[in-house]
Amino acid sequence: MGDEQPVADDTVVPPATPLMEALTGQWMPADYCDCLARERSHYACKDTVAEVFVMYVDRHGADSLVWTYITTHEAGPIAMLAHDAATDAFMHRPTADDHIGYEVVDIRSAGKDAMDFRSRPDAPPRRFVRVADAERMINGTLLAGSYVLDDGGVVHFHADGHVTGLDAVKQYSVLVDLTEGLEDRDIVFLYTDDLDWGTHAYHFKHDGDELLLYPMRATEEPYVFEMQEMKYRMRAQR
Repeated sequence: MGDEQPVADDTVVPPATPLMEALTGQWMPADYCDCLARERSHYACKDTVAEVFVMYVDRHGADSLVWTYITTHEAGPIAMLAHDAATDAFMHRPTADDHIGYEVVDIRSAGKDAMDFRSRPDAPPRRFVRVADAERMINGTLLAGSYVLDDGGVVHFHADGHVTGLDAVKQYSVLVDLTEGLEDRDIVFLYTDDLDWGTHAYHFKHDGDELLLYPMRATEEPYVFEMQEMKYRMRAQR
């Protein structure tokens, strides 16, 4: 009995559940969200989302996370993140056969609904904030609300993307992909059922408490649009 040696405990202790929950969800760059609220313009804030637009983090099993993101134009890579006890972060270091465009993916909690992201070990962190739904956040910041038309009619832009009180328009969608054709101004699509780029695009602009909408119509040259005269002027209802 006295000669028995202690048995090494190789049990892997998973990271605390609260930390995994703190990092799970949809995340957007904090500077983009701040800019959007300040400028009420996606175009004015485009440089803050030149790479990562929305980041997604989900739990995978008891001790790892699945990380990916989208740009305003396309989807990014997917990586599995493991807990790093020394830094209390979740990390992924790509190998030569696992190139994802970053030297490292490093995410760590920065307080309630805040996260820091690093793409290089020596890079300063970039702050991201949790959003329940990216599209609703953008709609709610840029357009959602009630507006009064010149003829006294009231238009409601709802955060879920539907419209009431504006002719036959039933839906709206803010364009966040500024890569071709409509890349030089804020655009919203106003439509009923099926969205058509050639006829449903409008440039929107806030001028004080007024929202101005200008039709953008496609020309015969592909991805070239011309702005028409203002069609809707509406005042925010207080």
